[in-house]
Amino acid sequence: MVLIAIGSFFPKNKLAPNPFHDRASRSRTGRFFSKFTITFLNQNFFNVMKTFRFFILLGLLATVFTNCKKDDSNDFEGVRVTVDGDEWVAPTTTGITQADLLAIIGTDGTGSKSLSISLPADVKPGTYELEPFGDIDVSFVTGGTTAYSAKSGELVVTEHAGNRIKGTFKFEGENLFNSGTASFTDGEFNVAYQ
Repeated sequence: MVLIAIGSFFPKNKLAPNPFHDRASRSRTGRFFSKFTITFLNQNFFNVMKTFRFFILLGLLATVFTNCKKDDSNDFEGVRVTVDGDEWVAPTTTGITQADLLAIIGTDGTGSKSLSISLPADVKPGTYELEPFGDIDVSFVTGGTTAYSAKSGELVVTEHAGNRIKGTFKFEGENLFNSGTASFTDGEFNVAYQ
C-alpha cells in the first residue's frame, strides 16, 4: 500500500526512493526490483483508476438519461390553461356526470380561481366550436368579480373512453361583469370522472 502511494508521486520509469532501506544498504538488484514494483503497481493502479472512472461516468450518464423524461402532454392529468400569457394549473380537478351533462372543474383549492368545462356526457372525440350558450361551454372565474365565458374558440376531445376524457382547448373569453376580454390558449384536460 505504501509503495503505491510513493510510486504515485514519481514520474513513470524514474526510480523512487525506497523508504524501507537507506542508500547504503540498497543493492543493484534491490533498485531494479524496487523500480519494477513501483512502476508495475503505479501502472496497474492508474489502469484500475481509469476503469473505475469509466464505470462511474457510465453510471452517472445512465442515471441522468433514465431520470430525464420528455414533458409529454399525454402524461399530464388535470386541467391547465395559459391566461393572457400566464400558465395556470389547477391543483384540484374533479369530473362528474349528472343526467346528460359532463362537468370538469379545476380549482386552485381556495376557490379564488376555477375553470369549468361543461359538455354532453356522450361527447365523441372531435373538434367543437365554442360559442356563447352552446352545448359545450368553458368558463374561468377569478376572485368572484371576474368571470370569463368563451365567446369564440374551439375544444378538441382527443379521447373519451370509459370514464376518462382528454382534450385541448383555446378561446377568447368575455368578462360577464364588464366588457373585458382575456385570451385562453394551450388549454388541456385529462380527467377521470364519476
